[in-house]
Amino acid sequence: MGGANDVWDEIQNDDYLKQIVYKDSSTDQPVSLTSVQAISATLAVSEQLSRLTHGINLLERELHVQVLENHEHLVSQAMWVDRLETILADMQANVQRLLSSVERLRSKVVEPFNKLETQTVMLSRLHATSDLLRRTSRIQQLTKRLANSDAVRAATIINELDELCRDVDLSGLDILQEDLRLMRTETQRVEREAQQMLAQGLNTLSQQEVATAFQVFHSLGTEEREVNQLLEKTLATIKSSAEKALDIQNLNQNSTTQDRNAKAKVTPGRASGSTYPGNITNFRNALWTGWEQVLSSLIFTHCCQIALVQKVLRNSQGINGFTATSEKGSDIVLTFWNKTNEMLTKQLSEAAQSSSFVKQALEGEYPKLLRLHLDLHKRLQADPITSNLFPNTGDCGHQFETAYLSRSIARLLDSVHGMFSSESPPTTEQVDILIRTITNELSVSLVEDALSLTVARNIGKAIQLFYLKGEQMLSVGGEATQVIEPPTAGQMLNVSVANIVYYLMNQVRRVVTNMASSLPASSTGELNKSLANADSLTRQILAPLVASIQDSIE
Repeated sequence: MGGANDVWDEIQNDDYLKQIVYKDSSTDQPVSLTSVQAISATLAVSEQLSRLTHGINLLERELHVQVLENHEHLVSQAMWVDRLETILADMQANVQRLLSSVERLRSKVVEPFNKLETQTVMLSRLHATSDLLRRTSRIQQLTKRLANSDAVRAATIINELDELCRDVDLSGLDILQEDLRLMRTETQRVEREAQQMLAQGLNTLSQQEVATAFQVFHSLGTEEREVNQLLEKTLATIKSSAEKALDIQNLNQNSTTQDRNAKAKVTPGRASGSTYPGNITNFRNALWTGWEQVLSSLIFTHCCQIALVQKVLRNSQGINGFTATSEKGSDIVLTFWNKTNEMLTKQLSEAAQSSSFVKQALEGEYPKLLRLHLDLHKRLQADPITSNLFPNTGDCGHQFETAYLSRSIARLLDSVHGMFSSESPPTTEQVDILIRTITNELSVSLVEDALSLTVARNIGKAIQLFYLKGEQMLSVGGEATQVIEPPTAGQMLNVSVANIVYYLMNQVRRVVTNMASSLPASSTGELNKSLANADSLTRQILAPLVASIQDSIE
């Protein structure tokens, strides 16, 4: 290896040979031709040839030395090359044999596969043709029966025809065009007959007709659509009737008709169609009559009809083996009832916003509105078709309850304040007026236990105010407790207050006794609780006087 280093050192020390053998250190590329030419320009040609010859000799000598030193290793490498060539030749022969085998196998597989594929396509086409012929034959047989079949039988046939026409294109078959046209015509006819049957069955509440109609709809695949259309149509009818019953101009016309004295003349300055009612009493009568008709006639009828539809749809096995599958069947009544309550609530609110007269009537006579809705619910609970299907009255009209209760307690408290407007105690006549107000408030609140309880609490507040006003009027001090002289004016005042409080207490108890059969127990308890303070007021008047008597005796 030392000789090799000497050779390379000698080449490296020669500027000319170094440029040819070594790479440029900056670019790691062979030295460019330009650089070689630049160095060659400084040397003669003979000198260049001499140096090249010397360099070649050096390399040949070094190559000879390396061959001698590594002779055995080179021979070994040559032997391995021969062996590798032999192995590669064997591998090539094996690959060629494998390719030949694969080609033979391919010829044995592809040809049968192509034949099988062709036969499969032919078989599928034969099957499709056979199925099409079978469908065509069956369609022609069924369409011949359509014209002379009733709605139920025709619907069953149409259902089978739909199954035959499903998932297959029959538009290109001229032989079936007349049958398909007849099928569409008969479908429309059967659907119309079923709709008429449903309408007639709902009008007469005939379960058999309704069930038969829905059997037809089920066969036609329109059961769900018919239920939705029935709900939409029913709700639209109720909405229209509610709007008409609450329309201010319509109410004015009805109230004018009721007022016979106003038929022959029109008040000067009041145009026809005015939103100002000519007679408030007739106006309110028209309002409540119209709303009662909406609830007791229209909505009750539709509730019965919807309940009948739900009963039919819920029957797992109906008439003629019809099995209902409509998802609406399980909750159609609940859906209808909720939407009806929402719509009526909205209509009442909009009517109150558009007319102050309607608002005053709804707020001032809220118990009447509540009674109408409760009467509807009672009828629904009593009817065998709708029993237990409408569990609550809904929130319709409850938006006017707060205003009514505010007016109710205002009437009670104003009556008490008016009785104590002077320095003298209230008279029995004034207390009787308050009792009549209390009786009236209790009477109109009997439509609902919750309303009655709230009114009873308001009455209790009025009674407590009466006690408070009476207590503030009492005379205190020595004048009220002296027992030596004749009764003073203060003592007479206290006696009058005690008597009028006692009179009020007895009158309220009489009212409670008279209404015991209709007044809820919770309301009775609330009123009795408000009367408990009457005794304490009497004791407050008598206690100082009794103490003074005891002192005088001692």
